[in-house]
Amino acid sequence: MHKFWRHILLPLIGSFLLATYAHADLSPMTGAEVAPNIVEINVSDAGVQVLLEIYVDDLPVFEDLLPDGWIPGGTPNRPSHQDRMQRFSELGLSIRPENGGLLPLEVVLIEPRERINRNSPLAGKTDAITGIRYPTAPDDPRVIYAELFYSFEGTRPERLVIAPPQEDDGNARAPIGMIVFDRKVAVTDFRHLSTPAYLTIDWQDPWYSRFDNPKLRRHHRDPVMTFLYAEPYEIRHEALLRVEDAARLVNIDLDGSVVSDAERQRLEQALPNVLRDLSPMTVNGEAVVPDFDRMSFLKAGASGLTYLEPGEDILTDVAIVGLIYSVPTDIFAKEATVTWSVFDEAYPTVPGNAIDIGGPFFASLSPENPVLTWTNYFKKPPYPAIEEIAVTQKGSAVPWPVILLIAAIAFVSIACLLLVFRKTSGRRAAFAVLSVGLACAATIPLAQRQAGSAILQLTQEAMMKLSNDLLTNVYRAFDFRTEDQVYDRLAFTLAGDVLEKVYLEQRRALRVEKAGGAQARVDQLDVTSVSQLPATASGTLRLAVEWRISGTVGHWGHNHRRVNAYSAEVTLQPANGVWKIQEFDVLSQDRKL
Repeated sequence: MHKFWRHILLPLIGSFLLATYAHADLSPMTGAEVAPNIVEINVSDAGVQVLLEIYVDDLPVFEDLLPDGWIPGGTPNRPSHQDRMQRFSELGLSIRPENGGLLPLEVVLIEPRERINRNSPLAGKTDAITGIRYPTAPDDPRVIYAELFYSFEGTRPERLVIAPPQEDDGNARAPIGMIVFDRKVAVTDFRHLSTPAYLTIDWQDPWYSRFDNPKLRRHHRDPVMTFLYAEPYEIRHEALLRVEDAARLVNIDLDGSVVSDAERQRLEQALPNVLRDLSPMTVNGEAVVPDFDRMSFLKAGASGLTYLEPGEDILTDVAIVGLIYSVPTDIFAKEATVTWSVFDEAYPTVPGNAIDIGGPFFASLSPENPVLTWTNYFKKPPYPAIEEIAVTQKGSAVPWPVILLIAAIAFVSIACLLLVFRKTSGRRAAFAVLSVGLACAATIPLAQRQAGSAILQLTQEAMMKLSNDLLTNVYRAFDFRTEDQVYDRLAFTLAGDVLEKVYLEQRRALRVEKAGGAQARVDQLDVTSVSQLPATASGTLRLAVEWRISGTVGHWGHNHRRVNAYSAEVTLQPANGVWKIQEFDVLSQDRKL
């Protein structure tokens, strides 16, 4: 049964989350992150740094960058390096002020490399919902890597124009995936650079630098956001603030551009209680004091929000602090609210999201309208209840074939007894009676085995339903938040040592999760195949089961969906009138999405 936890629940409730939030997985379908050519643009006070990966098949498009010695057949009529750089600044990858001349270009480094692997875990697979195939990078990994620098020469422009090499019709000569940072703040996620793009730079605060094209945006756009999650046995409030905004909130003066260890400790001590007081909650109309769950430092990057690695600098105007508060509930709540009161001149309105299984409900919060409300519009509970699965087929009665067998033996025995009593002495008669009694007794184990098999002979439909109900119970047990609740619900389905092992493993997984992971939820389970196998012990039911689960894991307003398929051999046994899982051996698992 240890395999059951290690290969099923832990991947779903553990690795799904920790991988997702240590390395965010937005899984974009645009394919920009795996385009043949990749450009990373970094705006600084001095100029624009460009990191370029040129696909080998597209080298002619970027030929001006290549050193003379790299050109096949020599370079007798080739323009000078200076002329090529000026032409590339104008007609190649052009980065220039909207109102002004070209920026001087310097090639800092150029060399052959292999492309950075940016394939998502789903690359090449097909989306189970849309049927669209996830894009992959070119099979040939060879690229020319170039580091370029476009200097502002001491004059910072208010707007930049970023343009790809273009054909006469204005379209890009080669596919380019682009990501842009302004002083380490992501301005975009990976997007295609197919036409000139116009960037307005906020030199006071890079967080507010924007492209004119609304498609060129990062996933996490706002410096302050609040979320209200409604889940089966929990209401959760989550908040995101930039570190410098959070420090002002608790009257901490940050000395430099990087948060010191002492400043971080002060933030961690003061912020949770202050923000809880500034964002009171209600559940079902009653004021509640939520439990503080955790606080994490994050950054907005190419893949959305990611956790800062241990030892990584916490930049005051770039890093984000996220806080999570939770309120356990016995049932799915009817209504919940959070009143948000953290506003500033820089963000007079704050995006709010009320989120349940039906999707997010957006709101724009302001001092005049500060209440974010979630309402339960479900006509019936969206999640099945956890209940013991009763053994509906009774096996205490002896099956008819066994009854007929015993009756036949008894009839023959009585006839033999009558014959014996007529023709033999008392001693022989007694021996005959004893022999007949032993013969009848010998049929009892057979009757018992047959009676047991009556319990364990299920129809195909009954086996499908039983497997679905038991698996659903196990997954649903982890929707609860307290250890006692989880243990009690697991006991409905798991027996003895199996229960203890799963519970202890779950406790260890949650300790890791509290360090920065999130809790996964299975919102759909479908048993696709069940067949009965020969039992390895009397009174048990052994099944080969295949099933698929669809689960979501999310924080900070973004959900990641996972679809996994499994096959396993499961041993079940009735205990006190209910079914219990005794053994579970996973044969395969396959991530579908």
